Amino acid sequence: MYTLMASAEDDRIKSVATVASWLHDEEAVKLFYGGEAGVQAKINAAKEAKKAYAETGKIAYIPSISETDKRAAMYGPYDYYLNPQRGAIKEWSNDKFAVASWEDWLTTNPMPYAKKLNKPVLMVHSDGAVLPDYTKKFFNDIATTDKKLYWMKTELESPFHQFSYYDQDAEVNEAILQ
Repeated sequence: MYTLMASAEDDRIKSVATVASWLHDEEAVKLFYGGEAGVQAKINAAKEAKKAYAETGKIAYIPSISETDKRAAMYGPYDYYLNPQRGAIKEWSNDKFAVASWEDWLTTNPMPYAKKLNKPVLMVHSDGAVLPDYTKKFFNDIATTDKKLYWMKTELESPFHQFSYYDQDAEVNEAILQ
């Protein structure tokens, strides 16, 4: 998402490629974060956390990932982040998601940047990766005709194929070939 946004605005970037990028708007975040009420609650919590930080210098954290703590930024059976053979490595702290960051994350909308993107673009995605329809919409709105969308086949449901792009040889190698 951020790479595409930067590429649309920075002429020093000559081309851009993404693999399983997360592209959302205000409607899409509702699908993952508890509907309108859930999103608004997280935005309000972020505002409170920013205020508390300004007053006390203390950062409010919640778990980054959990299968048991519903406050977690990612709540559910996301194997990549829970499995020490994959992403749950000692160098990554899964207990440090800054509550103050919710507002910026939930209100960032990369979709309008597609119309400003006028350089070569390669996007690799699948129906099993996160928000596939948003990737297709972003791709269709890209200003340049020098663009390619490579759609991988998968049996995994969205968003679970997403994590295969991070460390699974089949997905990584197929993406590299593009």
